[in-house]
Amino acid sequence: MVSFRSLKEGYEHNWANLIVRMERREQATAAANRLLNGKVIYQQIESKSGVPWWFVGLFHYRESYCNFKT
Repeated sequence: MVSFRSLKEGYEHNWANLIVRMERREQATAAANRLLNGKVIYQQIESKSGVPWWFVGLFHYRESYCNFKT
């Protein structure tokens, strides 16, 4: 089984060299803003679960487009 530790350096390299393509910037910005709009709620979840707020937000975005009614 591959461990995260063995992949960490590669992930850090990829993140440090990430460039959002110009044609996707508007979409990326809109997604980031949706997460930031829910940050307070995600932080409440983080305080109870220990899961980082941004990770909670990413899953919420993936599962319901940050819709708190679903």
